[in-house]
Amino acid sequence: MIEKFEIKPKNKVFFQKSLIFCKQIFEICKKLKLTPIVYGGLAYFYYTKDENIAINDLDLLVPESKFTELIKLLNKQKNLVYKKMPYHSIEVFDKDFKIDLDSIEYFLDPRSRTTHKIQIDNLEFNILNTEALIDIYEKALKGIPNIIKFDKKRKNYIKKLKNLKKVCE
Repeated sequence: MIEKFEIKPKNKVFFQKSLIFCKQIFEICKKLKLTPIVYGGLAYFYYTKDENIAINDLDLLVPESKFTELIKLLNKQKNLVYKKMPYHSIEVFDKDFKIDLDSIEYFLDPRSRTTHKIQIDNLEFNILNTEALIDIYEKALKGIPNIIKFDKKRKNYIKKLKNLKKVCE
């Protein structure tokens, strides 16, 4: 059963517009028989319902083995620009909107791929389970350099972890 989910992040209007871009990326993935798994900010919001956060981009997990095919299809989209990143990711842009296509093998495995299906504005999302999401945030937190420049990011991750762990209690 798919749960209908009304989303109200701090930047609701921006997020609503980003769903059009997301639909385009999902259609590209569908051509390759890929089912992206959502993690990051949208997954965090789904579990915590924290309306004080802004969802500025979407983070999707897909097989890295499909990156070459994804890039071929992205090249055919006139409105999209992409950058293949050195850290197992493709950043895709449409004007002000960004979607990260991240390697499921690198960022998720060997964690559980269990997801929750939700629907936002007639678009279906597979949201990563809380245990794996917490583990990913913990791993990411350990990777943030311990310098002043990254203090805000570190504090943000600590807050997200605390809120996610509350949901699991």
